[in-house]
Amino acid sequence: METGTVASSLTVLMLYRVLMSPTHAAVLPSRVIFLTAQQDVAYIESPGFPDALYPKDTQQQFDVKVHLGDRLMEESARIQVTFEVFLMEKSYFCHKDGFDIVDRTGEVRAYCGPQGGRNFLMQDNHIRMRMYTDETVEDRGFRIRVKLFQSPCGGIFKGQRSGIIMSPHHPYAYTADSLCIWRIEAPRNMLIKLQFTSYFDIRSEDDQTCLMDYLAVSRTGNFSTDTKRYCGQTRPRTIISKTNKLELKFVSDCIEDGRGFKVRFDIISAYNVPMAPSTTPYIPQSCSRVDCGKAHDESARIVGGSEFRPHKYPWLVPIFDDFYTYICSGSLISPTFVLTAAHCCENQKKLYVKLGAHSLREGLYRPVSKCVIHPGYKRRNYVNDIAVIELAQSAKFDDFVRRICLPVEEVDTTGKSGVIGGWGRESYGGRDRDTPKDAEVPFVSNAECVSKFGSIILDTNICAGGLKEDTCQGDS
Repeated sequence: METGTVASSLTVLMLYRVLMSPTHAAVLPSRVIFLTAQQDVAYIESPGFPDALYPKDTQQQFDVKVHLGDRLMEESARIQVTFEVFLMEKSYFCHKDGFDIVDRTGEVRAYCGPQGGRNFLMQDNHIRMRMYTDETVEDRGFRIRVKLFQSPCGGIFKGQRSGIIMSPHHPYAYTADSLCIWRIEAPRNMLIKLQFTSYFDIRSEDDQTCLMDYLAVSRTGNFSTDTKRYCGQTRPRTIISKTNKLELKFVSDCIEDGRGFKVRFDIISAYNVPMAPSTTPYIPQSCSRVDCGKAHDESARIVGGSEFRPHKYPWLVPIFDDFYTYICSGSLISPTFVLTAAHCCENQKKLYVKLGAHSLREGLYRPVSKCVIHPGYKRRNYVNDIAVIELAQSAKFDDFVRRICLPVEEVDTTGKSGVIGGWGRESYGGRDRDTPKDAEVPFVSNAECVSKFGSIILDTNICAGGLKEDTCQGDS
């Protein structure tokens, strides 16, 4: 449960009364009352009721708890209190005889005099009640009914990829005295995204503290940690959970007001969350040999354009535009830079790179801060079609993220083969793949390339292919 302190003006007076109460007052044994689904009603009576007046100089405590065996059901349950009969000595602030009720927030309610017929709903599932009398007047006493009140709203979402949660009676005004708790559980390694899809109208006296009406969201699925309250008429931004669990709690007071909210939840991959740019500059570590260019499955290389084992090439990264649409592939050459084709950066306002991705639906987004295109790039014939992308936040190397090795000197490719890979299309104009393919292609001398393609082949080109396997749209 959320913790907080809502102290009424009677708190100090109640403390004064306790301190000033006679030390010789008789303290009767406390009663603990459990309200369950099977036994949802109980009665509390003053000593001797209804045959005798309550005794002088007496105290007795009653502890009322809801016990349903499920945390969500218990947290969304409350206790309804009805004074069926109530007559105790009347005094200013009930400082002589009286009956007080304290909930877990610390709020104290004190009653004395004639109170028969009073009925109210506590905003808690655990309350303490206390009868106290002084040495002067005796009266008829009380018979109080406590009843389990289970909220008609709220629920558990488990095994659903998406859903809608709304305040009671949405799109109309929500009801007073509402307490709704929703729990969303996703599979392991998945997160929950909340998006508010319509107006947001939760009225509260103070939009900063949200003490009265509010929607609380716990991004850990536990209201004791990482919980934020929302109220007012400003629609919250997208919320993403920190674990595979998330909980929402809607609370309204006794005044009916506001049109409430409507929120959509979606289950997303934990690797599919855009990251904010880091404000910390990248500082290279001490000079040492870095493991690079090592595939996870060297022996399983497949010729013929087949899908390969996940994370076989940990330097291979997909590149997305500002609509998160896949456009190209690239190779990680350092924690900060990605090598790709120049035409991938053309006319792009914003780019993202995914690290550690095999399926396009997984991986960790990194925003691109800059794309440097070769100054000699010519779009018409793709001369010098190469660019370097700078990441806004440095990559952290692990088993799924690693840089490719760059040659330190000229490499003789005669009689050798290279590997191409990416998420590109299998035919011109076709659809991009969700998972990448690789193929082994032999290097071809530039002289042979010039004889087939003419003057568009320059000394800066590397020629490869010719075995009916090659790159296509999106593999750049």
